[in-house]
Amino acid sequence: MEFTPDKLEITLIDPVTENG
Repeated sequence: MEFTPDKLEITLIDPVTENG
């Protein structure tokens, strides 16, 4: 699990992506 500013924005828009 990497907490990057780029991923944080994506997670907010697409939380499903983080779930896999």
